[in-house]
Amino acid sequence: MDKFEAEVVVDRPIAVVWEYLNTTENELVWQSSAVERVKVTDGPLEKGSRTRGVDTFLGRHLTTEWEMVELHDYERRERTVSGPFEMEIDWLLEPVGDSTRMVMQMSAEAGAGRFFGKLADAVVIRIAKRDWQANLEKLKDVLEAEPI
Repeated sequence: MDKFEAEVVVDRPIAVVWEYLNTTENELVWQSSAVERVKVTDGPLEKGSRTRGVDTFLGRHLTTEWEMVELHDYERRERTVSGPFEMEIDWLLEPVGDSTRMVMQMSAEAGAGRFFGKLADAVVIRIAKRDWQANLEKLKDVLEAEPI
């Protein structure tokens, strides 16, 4: 598995950040690659919930279905159940005074670079890490622009 991490501190209370993060449609606002987000299962987001996303990455449209594996106490883990390759994303939120530290860790199957032709895994991971860090910075800007 190839892994990377991105993080940001948001000047908002942890409950506000957690609620925003766990609203599927909000991903269209802060994720630069997001084209479509749909909650596949009914009810609130919880363990076992599924979402489907269409994203652009390196000029390709990728459709991925995700399942929520864990969701509790400001931590969540989701994994792909269908899509071009296997991935897991872990989110950890922790209070830092009145602010919130967000850490996102992504693991992807080794060999994911083959999907993009001649690009090596290291290049794909480096691009994904850069994109995710930028996404978290955008999320920070969006949340901090909202009145509490």
